[in-house]
Amino acid sequence: MKIKFTINNLQLSNIPTVRHWKLKIGNWKFFPLKPGFIALVSILIIDAIALLIGVGLVLRAVGENKISLSSTFKQRAEMAAGACAEHALNQLKETTVYTGNEPLSVGSDNCYIMTVTGISNSDRTVQTTSTVSGYTSKIKIQITKVNPIMIISSWENVTDF
Repeated sequence: MKIKFTINNLQLSNIPTVRHWKLKIGNWKFFPLKPGFIALVSILIIDAIALLIGVGLVLRAVGENKISLSSTFKQRAEMAAGACAEHALNQLKETTVYTGNEPLSVGSDNCYIMTVTGISNSDRTVQTTSTVSGYTSKIKIQITKVNPIMIISSWENVTDF
């Protein structure tokens, strides 16, 4: 097949074209690319990129789900420990000889009121703890006066007693 083309008013014609060629360098053989092969490789590359994006989105969603779930467990532990603390304060208000050492169930979660320290109507300490799915919450409450009006000097979430 012969072709004809013009470059900057210079006309070239009767240039032979090569339809089937084979290049050999060392032990490697190179053949011309055919349009179907190029389309197939393009589709494979696009599919690989789409797969990577899809896998990335799934991994991100799983990670966010784990973070959300751990936050839920932590909040449940804090609520259970807080419920135990409120229960201990109510018991202490009813009778100043309340000593704690009491497990409680709060819904599907559990908490524990540790030994209430101090004597009588003043300078009492209440400590509660709750663990939900490996997440622990601990509350320490310092009470200056129990009756007639309870005065709480501090209420804090602590990492250890």
